[in-house]
Amino acid sequence: MTLTDPRPARPATVSAALVLALIAATLDVLTVVLGWLTLQGQLDAIDELIGSRTRGGSDSDVDAMTSGYVIGVAFSSLVLFAFAASYLINGMLAGAGKQPARVLLWVTAGLDLCYFGCSTVSSGMPTNAELSSGGTITGTEVADAIAQAQPAWIQLLQIPATVLWAVSLLILVAVLAAPSSNRYFRPAPAAPAYPPPVA
Repeated sequence: MTLTDPRPARPATVSAALVLALIAATLDVLTVVLGWLTLQGQLDAIDELIGSRTRGGSDSDVDAMTSGYVIGVAFSSLVLFAFAASYLINGMLAGAGKQPARVLLWVTAGLDLCYFGCSTVSSGMPTNAELSSGGTITGTEVADAIAQAQPAWIQLLQIPATVLWAVSLLILVAVLAAPSSNRYFRPAPAAPAYPPPVA
């Protein structure tokens, strides 16, 4: 007598979810890498903006704003790496039929979308920074200066990559909720404790 795995074969919806989780993880990591590769140009843009506003600016203004920006980039990088790790680890476990991993994929996708939405909204908020040497700089001006410091090819790829990332996460959530996925993640029926009586 051979023991067989009572779990059904992995459906296409779960395999698609694994591919989508890999795409989301890759795009999150690429966002971090490109952010750090272009960081110096962004810091130079902030320095130039402060200098143009304050006739040369003061070192304390530049240091305060650039330090705050670097801390923000570092925090965002840690969050995105955590999301990417969750997609990879929980994607592999979900592929093996682990129900908690499927739930964690849903949670990660939702948090990732919320984090992106909140960071997008907050970056457009017109917060003012008072400069010690006089004058004010708005958050919109800083965001515009940083955007202009980005290489043109990054600006061209930003919208398609963001759309691909968001669509991947939405489809990931949908395919993990499909009926075929539900059957795959359903616990295997328990074997009877005693053999049925022989007639």
